[in-house]
Amino acid sequence: MIKVDLITGFLGSGKTTFIKKYVRYLLKQGMRVGIIENDLGAINVDMILLQDLDCDRLVREMVVCNEDADCHRRRYKTKLISLAMRGIDRVVVEPSGIYNPDEFFDVLYESPLDSWYEAGSVISVVDARLPDGFTRSEDYFLMSEVACSGKALLSHLDVAPEGAAERAEAHIAKAMKEFRCGRSLDGLFVRKPMGDLTDEDFGIFMNAGWYGADYERLSPSENTFRSIFFFDVPDTREELAAAVRKCFSDSSLGHVFRIKGFIEEGGTWYELNAAGPDFEFRKMDTPAQKVIIVIGDGLDRSAIDRAFGRKSGTAADGAA
Repeated sequence: MIKVDLITGFLGSGKTTFIKKYVRYLLKQGMRVGIIENDLGAINVDMILLQDLDCDRLVREMVVCNEDADCHRRRYKTKLISLAMRGIDRVVVEPSGIYNPDEFFDVLYESPLDSWYEAGSVISVVDARLPDGFTRSEDYFLMSEVACSGKALLSHLDVAPEGAAERAEAHIAKAMKEFRCGRSLDGLFVRKPMGDLTDEDFGIFMNAGWYGADYERLSPSENTFRSIFFFDVPDTREELAAAVRKCFSDSSLGHVFRIKGFIEEGGTWYELNAAGPDFEFRKMDTPAQKVIIVIGDGLDRSAIDRAFGRKSGTAADGAA
């Protein structure tokens, strides 16, 4: 049976960085690896960030399907069938930062996938610098991702303030209690900077397994997360930075949790990955695509258009 690993992580936790390191470990073991970027939305920029992993033993696939959950599920299933036909040894799935792990298990139990695949490890990456003021829906997705994991990694420990790890775990424990989840956090978290992870650590993650957690589900009406994206990016980093700071500082736009994308300026490509008003642009070695995605809870699309100096209604949106 081919094992499928699910790598979850709330918005901005660093799960794409973890996946790059984890997949490199799997490739070192001689495996043929498939990566599925499984995002319920209209576009996925993380696919571009994984292109430096490309080799003859790696296959990257992307599933996007706007807000049509049934269409998205069918495409996800088709990608898994395709990878099974290509002799893949292990599949790594990176979903959206707003993801219900139920889908992962449900699809694997469907025919014919249940004849080829089994759940491997569910790994959750959690930012140790969890901010205050999470909404109920934000706490739900954070909690559910951790609750089903065999192991969880506290990320950004190298820049987190003292006591952040303890506060983050306490936050998750409180969210689990709110949603009546009895999962114990004892021994679940790995407290180690991502850059210090060794092959031994990744071996533990690879064999971590998963947990069949039970908890109160969020009703569809309570899930107000959305992503809004557009391709007509501001011309300069200065203009883009001003718009991004506006999004994080003005509550009338909704609760903006993350803004990411790519911009070209003076012939150089830059990556934007903002989880708050303090951020920086990272120079890229390879070309990308001009696109910006705004992700958050209860977003006002017209107000976000205005923040970026755009005519209202010219952006596309989908589920985060």
